[in-house]
Amino acid sequence: MSEFKQTSNKVKYPSVEKIREMMKRGISLDLYVQRIRHGWSKEKARTEKPRKSNTFDNYKQFTDFEIEHLIENQITYMDYTNRRRLGWSREEAIFIPKGIKRYQILHHEEYPIKRQELKLIYQNESTIDTYRKRRALGWSKHDALTTSKKRK
Repeated sequence: MSEFKQTSNKVKYPSVEKIREMMKRGISLDLYVQRIRHGWSKEKARTEKPRKSNTFDNYKQFTDFEIEHLIENQITYMDYTNRRRLGWSREEAIFIPKGIKRYQILHHEEYPIKRQELKLIYQNESTIDTYRKRRALGWSKHDALTTSKKRK
């Protein structure tokens, strides 16, 4: 993974490892983005402790795999909590990119899936795109759902 990820808002997100380091200092991804937008250097935004020392580590509940998807899909903790409040499952809130409606993922024309199947895909550290590609290549539904995505 590269050191920084480019977002559409022109703010570069740090790698998952650097985000983990930030979280240990009490710096959330939301705070990092806010600091960059206010003209802070990337290094200072990543390393300077927040004024409030009782900052709750919002991202502590996520695995590295989930954080990687949150970063790729540009989903902040506030986006995640708003989605959960709207009734989205944990997996839907983490893995469905911003700008895509939930029903577009679940009610796909060729390969529709149920919410429980979406959960199973991500529990096996795979993605919805990988599942659909496998189905298009002739994989059985069970194998496409349960086979883990190979990492390079």
